[in-house]
Amino acid sequence: MKTNQETTKFKFGRNPLSLIIVLAALGILFLIFFPIYSYTSTWKNNNVTPFETYYKTSSTDSDKVKEKKTKRLSTSLPSGITDLKTEDSTYEIYKMKGKDFNLFDVEINCTAYNNNHDGADAATFKVTMKWKDNTKEDLGTNTLVPFSNDNKKDIKMAGCFAADWVGFCKYQTTNSLLSSTITPQESESEYSGAAFSAISIDGLDYFPAKAKTWPIPMSAKTPDLFLYVEFKYQHNGIKTRIYILQYTFDEYNPGAKAGGIYSK
Repeated sequence: MKTNQETTKFKFGRNPLSLIIVLAALGILFLIFFPIYSYTSTWKNNNVTPFETYYKTSSTDSDKVKEKKTKRLSTSLPSGITDLKTEDSTYEIYKMKGKDFNLFDVEINCTAYNNNHDGADAATFKVTMKWKDNTKEDLGTNTLVPFSNDNKKDIKMAGCFAADWVGFCKYQTTNSLLSSTITPQESESEYSGAAFSAISIDGLDYFPAKAKTWPIPMSAKTPDLFLYVEFKYQHNGIKTRIYILQYTFDEYNPGAKAGGIYSK
């Protein structure tokens, strides 16, 4: 004798298996979209543009937000910095890796890098720039235009530490551009190039730092050094050229231990 048995078919509805399927689907969607949101929102909120980025607190900011902004971002740009978004056709603005900069010879000497986490950690640099054999050809002139008639200073500079992901941007402690002379003088034997010997930047106690990204936190062992370089030259009219040069820790402090507590 044969017995006819009805096959039970699953129906999506109010049953434990349906609940498990819904929870599994939500879990999969979470694993797909939350990391994307975590990384994109953190980048959007914490990426910085050196010599443009600075903080402004508002009345709606909590004390915690104000403290975070103060710790991570400088209060203001050094005075005399040109708006990098200017549409003035006489301004030529370039952003590049420092190792790719070929107009002048650049030497960076990190004279101090104190990261002892004592609340007063800072780095100090001496930067020297010299005229090169190709400078005249590249600029179309063998001299730069001095900033004023009463001296020969014709190049300006400022320094900045910055790191994306953790929203860090600190400008030099001196609140104005430093100026020097880079055009070779008549006596080549006395020519030492443009020297900037007191570029000091604080805030190193923040590093190494980690961003609150999920599932893997993005980290910044050390900040990059950015140099703002400005000069004027005569070539079919007076033009102002500005470079934003980026140097990694190994480039501005070679041989040092990146990331940990380090005192040179």
